[in-house]
Amino acid sequence: MTNQNNTAVKFPAFKMLFGHLDLLLKSNRQAWLLCAAFAGIETLVLALGGNLFICSNQAYSEAHYCNTNFVVFVIIHLFNIFANCMFARNWVETALNKEKLKWKSALTPSKKDFKLLGLLGLYIMTLVLALVCMYILYVRVPNPNWKIEIAFFALVSVGFIIPIIALRFSSYAAFAALGEKMISPKLLWQKTAGNLMAILGGTVIIMLIYLLVMSQIVQFSMEAGEIISFVQTVIVEYIINFFKMIIIALIMNFCYMQYEILFGGNNNE
Repeated sequence: MTNQNNTAVKFPAFKMLFGHLDLLLKSNRQAWLLCAAFAGIETLVLALGGNLFICSNQAYSEAHYCNTNFVVFVIIHLFNIFANCMFARNWVETALNKEKLKWKSALTPSKKDFKLLGLLGLYIMTLVLALVCMYILYVRVPNPNWKIEIAFFALVSVGFIIPIIALRFSSYAAFAALGEKMISPKLLWQKTAGNLMAILGGTVIIMLIYLLVMSQIVQFSMEAGEIISFVQTVIVEYIINFFKMIIIALIMNFCYMQYEILFGGNNNE
């Protein structure tokens, strides 16, 4: 890694909006095999555990095998979250850093995966904070003193801003996936100065793709519960998980792009 001075780097707007899609389309065969493999693993775990997506449909869950045990639900989804982190690390190594895919290494947990899991946990905490702030605003009793009311609203509203500001540290995900030493938050903050809107724009594009496709999947699962067979359900689940891998790939592309722009890529390139 080079370029560790604290000078702010200007992100190219168009690249930040669509560069992650371009990287996805240029991905090699090995990268797509990774998507297929991890989607298959997660689908198998969900099917065996009776936690397929369509189990949320009451008509389907009454006619087919669906497990309602909360402990099983938590274990399965914790496994899948960690599997997502493993996929993210492998995607960066194979699709972006052009390393040769080695299946034994790809399917073996590493320190990098736990670092990615930690970063994910930290960002989820910022989202939880935003939800808590939203709840506080919803249940609060308005204060007749307008000064106190404005001060309270300003303080609580900070919780909504933190997840957005945290996006400026997105490149940490690339550091974790590549196994590089994390730079100081202060340096990353200085180098991303003036780029929040560009980062937010690229994030919105990924969110729109996710919401557009998932809305169709949810609609299908609600309508097809009574007529779809178990085998068809597993196929649909696989498609859902494959799409989820693509979204994770887009997110990692986005983080890696920032890493390259800010620090000039990594020494293995």
